Amino acid sequence: MKSKIKNQEPRIARHPRGAVYVMILIVGSLTVLIGLTSLQLTRVRNLSTAGTVFTDDARALAFAAIEHALATIAANESWRGSYTSHVPTASMTLGSGTFRWMPLDPDGNLGDDDAENFQIWGIGTSGASTQVYSVWYQASAGTSGDVLGTVMHASGDIGVNSSMVAAIGGPLSTNGHLAVNGTIGGDADALTATINGTVTGTLTMPAPPKAIPPVEIFDYYKSLATTIEHSNLASGELSAPLLSAAVNPYGATNSNGIYYLHVPNNPTLRVYTHRIKGTLVIDADTGARIMFDQPIHIEPHSPEFAAVLIRSSGCTIELNVPGANIDEAAVGHNLNPDGTPYQGAVDGQLDDIYPSETNGLFHIINPSDNTEIGTGHIHNGVIIVEGGASMWGESTLTADAALVSSPPQGYAPRRVGPIPTSWRREKLPLPSPP
Repeated sequence: MKSKIKNQEPRIARHPRGAVYVMILIVGSLTVLIGLTSLQLTRVRNLSTAGTVFTDDARALAFAAIEHALATIAANESWRGSYTSHVPTASMTLGSGTFRWMPLDPDGNLGDDDAENFQIWGIGTSGASTQVYSVWYQASAGTSGDVLGTVMHASGDIGVNSSMVAAIGGPLSTNGHLAVNGTIGGDADALTATINGTVTGTLTMPAPPKAIPPVEIFDYYKSLATTIEHSNLASGELSAPLLSAAVNPYGATNSNGIYYLHVPNNPTLRVYTHRIKGTLVIDADTGARIMFDQPIHIEPHSPEFAAVLIRSSGCTIELNVPGANIDEAAVGHNLNPDGTPYQGAVDGQLDDIYPSETNGLFHIINPSDNTEIGTGHIHNGVIIVEGGASMWGESTLTADAALVSSPPQGYAPRRVGPIPTSWRREKLPLPSPP
């Protein structure tokens, strides 16, 4: 018997209709979520961009505030009477923001000393951002309390190394760091300091920066000078017993006693002359060495001039004049002949004795190296160093008030302006009066 097989229709699989709707909802929700996320990210980016723009604008407004202050000061000699230290000006609108500025006098009194340095704070606001910047203003040069009123001032760091430095009549001063591992017998001014030794006087820290006189002064003195060729110096020594306006064993004399020397790369210039009544203007190439290390008496021909100017970059400079006296009879030479008086007197005898010391204004432009002050050095006046300095052994530095009241040519009081190295960003709140 044959079995019968029924024909069966093929079955078509059918998904539940609800699943389709769920998938549609999920895809739709994801699309909406992606859209909202994209929108939110765009808003965040826009806010971030706006914040950056506000910050940049506020920074620019802070600098504009300082420029406004500088213009105000330049236009009005009596500006100090119109403003108060630590009190901001009224807000001024510029573009979509505002700015104001504020003078800060170290002692809180703008009107007590026209020659006193001060800070200018600029405050700029744009949107939610406020930015503050400051700069020190050099009120004048060559006045009491400024660089000429110090015994020595360096733009770079000063190290007092196992020595006793007597600072008489003015501070030992630096715009940088003062490291004391010996003793300073007197006052000191510094931006920062590490004291492992002793400062017997007042340490002012942070001290307002003092502006180094412009380097153009060197070229001015060079233009006044008569050249002494380095090749004419035996063994690189400036060793003639006397150099002055009336006496120059190396060539023509100069009516103001101003002489220029160029020291080539690597050679040494040893200043061995017993008495210099005049001005040395010295250019030194990289690698040169300049030494003042024998008994010597240096003073300018006239208080109208500086005594020594040295310009170099990467040159060793040593001021290490020992304190022994200079006896004309011992050196066998008259050091105050006609035309070269000492303390107003001239003679033809060998009976005078001179102290071994340097006097007047020394201006050393040597930003890439240290100037060394060695054992026994005595200086009356001021030593100005653009660069750093190291002090070794005992030395005596005495300020000269005459440099302040009657500065040498090129160093007279004048309104200078902002000190380039003193710009800095500040934080709120604004400082209160001292």
